[in-house]
Order: sequence, then C-alpha cells, then structure tokens
Amino acid sequence: MIDYTKARTVKDNRDNSEMKGVKMIKGGALNLNEKVVIALVRVAELFKRRSSTIFHNHGLSFSQYNVLRLLETAPKGSLSITQVSKRLLVSTPNMSGIAKRLDKSGFVARLSDQKDDRKTILKVTSKGLEVVSNIRHLQEQNVEEFLSCFSEPEKAEFLEVLKKILELGDYATGHNVSVRASSLE
Repeated sequence: MIDYTKARTVKDNRDNSEMKGVKMIKGGALNLNEKVVIALVRVAELFKRRSSTIFHNHGLSFSQYNVLRLLETAPKGSLSITQVSKRLLVSTPNMSGIAKRLDKSGFVARLSDQKDDRKTILKVTSKGLEVVSNIRHLQEQNVEEFLSCFSEPEKAEFLEVLKKILELGDYATGHNVSVRASSLE
C-alpha cells in the first residue's frame, strides 16, 4: 500500500493548506470524492506547469510536446489526427489547431490519408524527433524529481489506481478510455 505520509514530508510546512482554500463551497463542505478529484487535478496542473517551462524553452507547448512524443512512439511515426486526439483526450478541433502549429514549425507533416481523403495523418519530422530528443533528458529529470518521494512499488501501485480511473471512461459522454489506460503498460 502507498504510504502517502512520505509525500507530505516534501512540503510538510504546507500540510493541508492547499485544500484549506477550497474546503467550503456554497452548499457545504467538500466530500472525500470531491477532495480526491480536486487533488488529482491540482497534481496534474502542477506537473503540467513544471513541464511546460521545459517545453516552452524549446518552442513547444505542453500539448505539442505530447503529440510529438506520441508520434515518436507510433509505428512509422504517424497517426491520424483522430487517433492522436483520442489518445491524448483532446477534442479533434483543438487537435487540428495543435497540428497546424506543429506543421508550421516543421515538427510534423500533415498528410492526406491515401485510403480516405477526409482523414489527416500526422507524421513526425526529423526536426520533431530532434526537439523531442533534446528535451527527453530534461523531462525525464523533471518526472524523476516530481515522483522522487515514492518508491518503485508505490509508483506501480499508483499507476494501477490511475488505470482503474481511466478504465471507467468518460461517463458523461459514454466514451471508454480503457484503450488509453492500456497504453500505460
């Protein structure tokens, strides 16, 4: 079981103060489920902010880096915009804008699907691979530092908990994200 008390020792002077500002809302106190979700979102935002600094120094946004990283690991370095948007949980219209900016910067090429002209394929370019390669060490260091208070077994357990959440899918729209959870293997 994860010992979350170790995580608090990193900033134990802040203790529970991060949640103090959101404990009371109109209608009463937050329940445990709401506190968990708020904490999860806050952790994600904190990580995004730390990572974005690294990416910005290389001319990329957080989303652009994630697209390049996904394409780097894809077969032949290419996926359709729809595939990328589903895997990154980004709407297709937003992904189209991200793809345009990556294409304009020379990090990806936007190609028509040979089987279906309505589909756009994103293919990472050598420039895109180079920028990901330049960032990789800094981002790995960032991730290591971010999770340094957890042991390897704790990280594995936490990953399993997160996969369970992802497997629930997007209950509001009925989309199942378990495909994305399996990509965390």
